[in-house]
Amino acid sequence: MRQMNCAECERKISDFLGDRLRGLDVYRFKEHTDHCPSCKEELTIQFLSQEGIAHLETGTSFHLEQELSGFMERALNTHRRKIRIRLGMAVYEAVALLVIFGIYFYAGN
Repeated sequence: MRQMNCAECERKISDFLGDRLRGLDVYRFKEHTDHCPSCKEELTIQFLSQEGIAHLETGTSFHLEQELSGFMERALNTHRRKIRIRLGMAVYEAVALLVIFGIYFYAGN
């Protein structure tokens, strides 16, 4: 898997926070921010400005590291769930095709 560089990572922060990052980019983004302090800091700043302000308006407490960590885990879990659904659909489609071909060839004999 190709690694994400800092410029690409910084461009994708808003997509990640807006749940618009797709495919392998989710994993590449997480991998990069886990190992790049500069990009992690930029992600933290943007997350704080987005989520922290919402907490200030409602008056609820806000623990930045816990909130960001939870957000990233939820994003990865959502992506994994979507992959499992797509894989399940592909399996059902393959089984349906096998049944259709089986009926076709059985009826033809």
